Amino acid sequence: MQVRFGNEQNGTIVKGHLLSSTQIKIETPAYTQPDVLSLEISFNGKDFTNSNLTYGYFDPFIIRAQPNLITSTKASKLTLHGFGFIDPENPSDIKVKYTSA
Repeated sequence: MQVRFGNEQNGTIVKGHLLSSTQIKIETPAYTQPDVLSLEISFNGKDFTNSNLTYGYFDPFIIRAQPNLITSTKASKLTLHGFGFIDPENPSDIKVKYTSA
């Protein structure tokens, strides 16, 4: 399985792994600027979907986060104030994963 970020002429193609009938796992390629790219999938490496799916790259500048402290052991609601974010259709769809150095 392959996943293309961007259009047919300039897009970047990465390998994807099918996890279930509704989920795939990929490593997103690096991108140089905030942008929203089309996201297309191919099972044969030639024919890509025309699904109107998108993936947003963003380069946020965070001015303030509330609350100041959260636990890494359970889900927490975090409000970020700043700019450079992509405005999602449904803000509750945004998920942030905590990873430690």
